Amino acid sequence: MAKIKNRAIPLRPLSLKLAECLAVFCLQADRAWSHNSVVTKDNLSNPSSLPSQEVSQLLDANARAQLLAQRVVELTTLSQYDEARASLEEARKIRVSLPVKAEIDLAEAFMWEKLQRTSKAAQAAQSALDIRLHVFGTTSVQVAEAEVALSQIFLSESKLPQSLELAEHAWAITETQNPASDIRLRAGLALARTMSMMRKAESAEKLARDLCIILKMIEPKNPLQSRITNALGYELLLQGRTSEALIWLRTAVDSSRSAQGISNAERANFVANLGVALLNLDRPRDALPFFEEAARRFSADKVIPAQASALLSAGTAADRAGDRPRGLALREEGAALLAKLPEQHPLTYALNRFKIAQSFAHTGRLEEAEATAAEAAKAIGKMRPPTHFQALNSRISLGWIKARRGRAAEGLAEVRDAFRTSIAVNNSLEVSQNRVVGVIDNIEAFSQALETAVLAGDNDFAFEVLQVLVETDASRAAVAVTAREQAGNSELGLLLRRRQEAAGKLADADAALLRAAGLEQGAERAPLEKAVADARTVLSALDAELDVKSPGFRSLLRPRLVALAETQSRIARDETLLVVEESDLGVYTMAITLDRVAIGHSPIRREALRGLVRRIRAGTENGAVVPFDVDAAHEIHEAIFTPEIRALVPQGQRLRVVTGDILSALPLTLLASRKGDTLADTRWLVEDHAISVLPSLATLGQTQKRATSRRDVIAIGAPALGGTQAITAGADIFAGGETRSARVSRLQPLPGAAREIETVANHVKRPAKAIILAGDKATEPAVRSLDYSQTGVLLFATHGLVSGAFDARSEPALVLTPPAQDSEDNDGLLTASEAARLRLDADWVILSACDTAAGDQPSAAGYTGLARAFLFAGARRVVASHWPVRDDVAAQLSVEMLNASAKGLSADEALRRAILKVMKQGKGEQLRNPAVWAPFMVIGN
Repeated sequence: MAKIKNRAIPLRPLSLKLAECLAVFCLQADRAWSHNSVVTKDNLSNPSSLPSQEVSQLLDANARAQLLAQRVVELTTLSQYDEARASLEEARKIRVSLPVKAEIDLAEAFMWEKLQRTSKAAQAAQSALDIRLHVFGTTSVQVAEAEVALSQIFLSESKLPQSLELAEHAWAITETQNPASDIRLRAGLALARTMSMMRKAESAEKLARDLCIILKMIEPKNPLQSRITNALGYELLLQGRTSEALIWLRTAVDSSRSAQGISNAERANFVANLGVALLNLDRPRDALPFFEEAARRFSADKVIPAQASALLSAGTAADRAGDRPRGLALREEGAALLAKLPEQHPLTYALNRFKIAQSFAHTGRLEEAEATAAEAAKAIGKMRPPTHFQALNSRISLGWIKARRGRAAEGLAEVRDAFRTSIAVNNSLEVSQNRVVGVIDNIEAFSQALETAVLAGDNDFAFEVLQVLVETDASRAAVAVTAREQAGNSELGLLLRRRQEAAGKLADADAALLRAAGLEQGAERAPLEKAVADARTVLSALDAELDVKSPGFRSLLRPRLVALAETQSRIARDETLLVVEESDLGVYTMAITLDRVAIGHSPIRREALRGLVRRIRAGTENGAVVPFDVDAAHEIHEAIFTPEIRALVPQGQRLRVVTGDILSALPLTLLASRKGDTLADTRWLVEDHAISVLPSLATLGQTQKRATSRRDVIAIGAPALGGTQAITAGADIFAGGETRSARVSRLQPLPGAAREIETVANHVKRPAKAIILAGDKATEPAVRSLDYSQTGVLLFATHGLVSGAFDARSEPALVLTPPAQDSEDNDGLLTASEAARLRLDADWVILSACDTAAGDQPSAAGYTGLARAFLFAGARRVVASHWPVRDDVAAQLSVEMLNASAKGLSADEALRRAILKVMKQGKGEQLRNPAVWAPFMVIGN
């Protein structure tokens, strides 16, 4: 460590006498002391040369100064900054030993850091470090303490390499300490935070998780309980694993309520992070009170810039929750605070103005909106690289406002350029990172881009934007395939590792350019821009190589965009493609046939639409106590099938559907095309149309025909389980220190699944042979050992876990029989990544989950990740259930659907016929209830 090596000074050991003096400093009473004792470096090294009276006076002075330093920290924590300054000045007047001067310096650094005066904080912390290096040596715990303080100040100044160097050295110094000691935990926290900000995601997460385990050994009221759990939650938030992050961020907030030694501002930070997680989960009503609390706490501590940022976020939450006037008021309040600060915070102010411009536009104040948006975009453009999402989204917003003012062509040109740049930048992100920076901002900006395209009458660009908006977050299969291939050192794994390293270099180069955003164009900035361009070139070359060696791999993560004309050429005459997006400005539906296009718009916003989906799902869950909500099903139908769309879609037309994240939690077959007084006289969409879901628009029309009519049936499920644990939506259902297999075994057994497996295997017509893996035979090794090259139907009848529903993992999975002891490739869960690595040649994969749940992520679309993984593995189509299916109905739907398909019907029409047959068998409302017949959807071609 260069910083430490340069300051390594040979020291004589401290005398026993001085060591005793230092040990009793904190025990001294507040009593009279002398100002006459002068302590120098010379007599500090040899304190025995001091007369006994001098030592006594030194003890008095040092004890008094140390108590004042502690008081500075306490007063700062209580936000009593004037009193803290007074105590600091009093301590500075006392002639003290060097060790105590270092303590005073650290107290001062703490005070300035809380006041966000980072340059002064850094000077004080550096002084403390210099003294402790001289007095105690480079490997002392005292040096580690000062390094931790300076590291975090550097972190707040975005001096990341310096912060990392100090944090790593402090972590190394404390290696011999008790793992639960305060200094060891604080050093680990400093290192985890710094690695997180440097986007060393894997290392940051691992260290934070290790520290969380140690937290069990310390007092519940220790502030490190909150700080460390918040750090882990924040890292997961940065990775886009929002549902997982939510658990830890809630823990941090809850523990901070009773923790000792945490300031209002620090609690405000924990609360604000929780608000960000909820906002990213598209839960603005839940997020709003947390942002408002954060603003109040920052205000109490007089941390005005942070208060303004909290008000800005609160404004976004209020706006997204549908209260646009409240959103504008909160944003204007934040902007007014920033405008009054003696030290301006130009980026925060510009971002606030950017949001205010949107609020002006929503309330019809378009002239003010354009002037404010232009001002904000110009300011952001000076402080952010042109490829940064904030710079791009501010340009999109400006173009959108111009289009709203009637200058559609001018606005469209601005929007189109910024949007395409944004997509190019996002596509260059590492394939093994499941994260899109600024997800909520992107939803807003891309929604504005879509409306601009519609206002300008540009169907081609509208289709381009729609494709981005509807792509759900199904990349986890690709993420874990990457990890597994790398671990196995396969050819693909080595290529992926090279690509990951190249992407890391691009991220580092981009971060360096971002930190230098204030530099003018010229000699200093040019090398940074060249480094970004060179890194992007290397990454593009590796992407091309990856596309050659593993066609389709990158499309599993981000399917390529296709042109409208190309899409139309792939549509059959009896098909209509419906692209439905729940934008931030309402529901947009584009209906596309072989030769026509129509766009419909409904003003219903995302929060309201999500509420309708929840109402419908509440009436479909196993043992639901509320009836099926026909009103909600009809309201969503009307939002999608506007007059423009109905005019283009004739009765009986097959519907190929692509939806965004909210509607993907529903099978659209259950929408009510005509609302009746009862379920029996309500007409359902499935009665008018056969419906299937496309995993992405790029897959339209790409189904391969089978060369032979092989019809093997493989039925897997009814695992041997012995517990009573149910699965609940979005929960971390298996907490504790058990092995994964032990936790899997605690799930409820599924006796109905065994009957379903037998029925399907025995009643599908003309199978070449039937293979059944049930009970103890339904294990991961058995599933992987099968030959699927002759498979017509692959059925899984078992528990299904959606993203984030099991432990800390975010992958969706199918439950199999757990082993007695975990191994690397057998823990009782067939995850999406493992499914993607199967070698299938199957006409059908049926995922008949007897218990599942919809996750609470914005794009946790039930089985989307699993469905795409099986399609990637070689399935032609996947049929997945959205909720638990009645045993008898599940088997009947599967058998009827497969037999109808064997007669030549398309997959979606085969499912439709099976559903209609189930409906006709019931008396009254019993089997007309969508909860019974609607869970299955066909995904694929």
